Amino acid sequence: MSAQIRASYTKVGVKNFKRVHPERLDSLIEIAGPEALTDLRMASALEWLPAELHGAVADAMIEVVGRSDARALWAGVLIEAFASPVLSAIVSGALRIYGKTPPSLMRMTPHAWPLFFRDCGRSWMEPAQDSRATMMFERLPHVLLASTGILDSFQGNCDAALRYTGFAGSVTANYEQLGEARFSIDVQWQAAEAS
Repeated sequence: MSAQIRASYTKVGVKNFKRVHPERLDSLIEIAGPEALTDLRMASALEWLPAELHGAVADAMIEVVGRSDARALWAGVLIEAFASPVLSAIVSGALRIYGKTPPSLMRMTPHAWPLFFRDCGRSWMEPAQDSRATMMFERLPHVLLASTGILDSFQGNCDAALRYTGFAGSVTANYEQLGEARFSIDVQWQAAEAS
């Protein structure tokens, strides 16, 4: 079976893009391909779509607004998803059990991964040490590895964990093992300074 991503994830990404950059939506549609956006529009939120469609949208976002802004859009998508019926129970449980820290949210990735990604390998968090944790991804299919937009969206998810829990920090990707279908993201944090 080929790699698939839940339509809701891509739909919320486009919705967030449209809200933040309404004047650039036509460019996104043109670059991602009108047929891809038509397929997305016609799909139900729970439908599984080819990962290539999500990659086309995520890569088009980078082309239209740049990597930093596209990554921030994906962070916004996850923060919005934290309140959704699908993730809110997982989020509240993680924060209640582990405390309001970035790794509390990051450790829920293996539980949420199969809700949004099918035949896309697996993801988990290495045990957090001090103020550092690493998200690991392995057996990633080529379509995910070949999409800068998808890999950047994973970093945006880590940015969301920092923002949602109120911590300042850094999110750094490690691309050295892409040839082995592995990808990792290091997250470091410290308490945000009071303003």
